[in-house]
Amino acid sequence: MKKNEILLYSKPDADARDALIEVLGDSYTLINVFSYTDAVQILSSDSGIEVIMIDYPTETPDAQKLIDFVDKYNHSVFNTPILILTSQEKKFEDSEFLGGPVADVMVRPFVPAIVSNRLKVIQKQFDSMSFDGFAKMLKALPSNIYLKDNKGRYVFCSQIWNHLDTGGDPDWTIRGKTDMDIRKDKHNAELAMKSDQKMLESGQGTSYIIKETGPDGNDQYLQLIKEPLCHEDGHVMGIIALINDVTEQETLRQELTRISITDTLTGVYNRTKFDNFIMNDLADMKFPVTVFSADCDHLKYVNDTFGHSAGDEYIKLCCKCFKDSLPEGSKLFRMGGDEFTALVPDMPASKATEVLQALEKRLSENEVKGVTLRMSVGSYTMGSNHDDFNACIKESDASMYEVKKKHHESS
Repeated sequence: MKKNEILLYSKPDADARDALIEVLGDSYTLINVFSYTDAVQILSSDSGIEVIMIDYPTETPDAQKLIDFVDKYNHSVFNTPILILTSQEKKFEDSEFLGGPVADVMVRPFVPAIVSNRLKVIQKQFDSMSFDGFAKMLKALPSNIYLKDNKGRYVFCSQIWNHLDTGGDPDWTIRGKTDMDIRKDKHNAELAMKSDQKMLESGQGTSYIIKETGPDGNDQYLQLIKEPLCHEDGHVMGIIALINDVTEQETLRQELTRISITDTLTGVYNRTKFDNFIMNDLADMKFPVTVFSADCDHLKYVNDTFGHSAGDEYIKLCCKCFKDSLPEGSKLFRMGGDEFTALVPDMPASKATEVLQALEKRLSENEVKGVTLRMSVGSYTMGSNHDDFNACIKESDASMYEVKKKHHESS
């Protein structure tokens, strides 16, 4: 395992090196240099130096020059602190170097516990300073990055997005607040907090998409990617997450999905959607569910006499009449050609006649090329989701064919 590295800058005849090696033990690797050039060369490479020590800066050549270099070097992501080594006699003189990258002064004799604690304190202090600089860089990214603690409270957020309620306070901060405290959409806030709690308990990351109202008032889709932050022992100490605006991608995905399940001629659902709905959604409808089977009469005559464009118009207008006759919550599918199936929730068999009467009236009021619209429609009612759907469809189709037979006989 690689040890933490400390760079010691001193005069060649200084006694700091041997004393430090003794008190640092096996926890650190001490690299001792005696010139500014050597120090800069090491710091400019990918050396992994965590702390710089300067011994007696008032007496060591180019000490201030090295401090100035480190101050400039520290404008990168992670800061490297400087610790001044001195004696009781030189303490006040060498303390003049405090400030900027110089974090503290340590006075001889070097006591192991004090040295170890002092190193931990200044490293933690400078890590915090580094995070502030890093946070400023994160704000330049288009994505929103945030951190939460293990109570689901915000620690940091790279951007304050428009879905938050800041109350117009110019000094508002997200730190310490929960989603329920700050989110305008309380449903999404509750969803976020439940997701966080599940992650904190399981230690498993997650990803999902939510819909919000964008700054322009239109729908905005945001993808949240969350991962747990864990201690070495596996205990979850917080959450890091990324929010991406995926409105364009999600809108395109929804449009492609809509196209894939929609009949291009009539605008109602197609056979693909029908098969998917029966498999995944039928059981969730409120029963009894009445199934209507229908097809268009006179279509062959319209096609043969006026052409298929008139036939398409005939199918479209019949479909519109059918759809307008169905109660809210119904599902209408074009099964192919001039055949349609409708599923109407919460409709007992006794109410099916009302739909048929409404449809017949609408059809009689419309025509294509002088041909009045007419459809043959049959129905069958499913009492519960335990009924055999294929058998119900067969009964509904049989009922439709009986109606069609009567229409032919009366023509």
